[in-house]
Amino acid sequence: MLLGKGSFAKVTLIKDGDKEYAAKSYHGKRKISAEEIDEEAAICQELDGCDYIVKYHGRKDGALLFERLEVSLHKQIGYLTKYDIANASYCILKALIYMREKKILHCDLKSDNIMFKRGIYKIIDFGNAVHLDPEMFKAKYALKEVTTAGSFKAHNLHYRAPEIILNSEVTAASDVWAFGCILYEMLTGDSLFTYMHDGMSPEMYQIGLYISILGMPKKEWLAKQKHADKFFIPDLTKHRYQYLIKYNSFDNLMERVDPAYRKILKKIFRFDPARRPSFEKLLEAIVRNITIPSPPEKTWG
Repeated sequence: MLLGKGSFAKVTLIKDGDKEYAAKSYHGKRKISAEEIDEEAAICQELDGCDYIVKYHGRKDGALLFERLEVSLHKQIGYLTKYDIANASYCILKALIYMREKKILHCDLKSDNIMFKRGIYKIIDFGNAVHLDPEMFKAKYALKEVTTAGSFKAHNLHYRAPEIILNSEVTAASDVWAFGCILYEMLTGDSLFTYMHDGMSPEMYQIGLYISILGMPKKEWLAKQKHADKFFIPDLTKHRYQYLIKYNSFDNLMERVDPAYRKILKKIFRFDPARRPSFEKLLEAIVRNITIPSPPEKTWG
């Protein structure tokens, strides 16, 4: 039975006696090398031991075996209670802290890659995950496609931090940005940075969209970004096609957000990754500032 299908992989249900597993195998336009699959398996093994990360059960007939989960967070969007949002935020951040301690970045964090099972949300899909070791990072991303700007295709465009596009830079702060996108999605039911490129390259539109919502980044920071000249006029004071992008201020968009979460989102969505809060600071803010009611008696799936 098919459980899910993406651009490069599909997940099917397989049974071994009375046990059920979600089996991930690769297909699609880009051939995935044996080395990439081996690395994904090694990362999954390395992350064993965290309740908020999908449990890996080894390999069978070329497929990676995982515990079977119930439903993706993406399918729950629009139906989440305050408890669900706080619970999902807590689980995701605990998983990201564990990954950071292991010096691993997810690099494809999105609501589709968060799954629910028995009251717990778990991060899945480590096909894009990388170690923070610079040489391992280069080796991994040398195999992957790049954007028209020359940067790596880490993270889905809706969740991709500006430094990935502007500087080919991926750090834990990039996963912080992606978490913020997921949090906004949970709170409002919509994506914050909806991709509608109007004839521009996807990345060109995306940077313009960030500016239309967040304002211009500081020139001092922008001058350090190696791809900035592809997106901005020579003096770095304006996006090349800003006049084509509809303006919608961050404050207007925050009117739809629970007040308890507004400060958190404002701190996350900063152009400079060095100014974003750590996973620990975000978890502290969630626990300290968000009142978590008792969970309702319901199940998903």
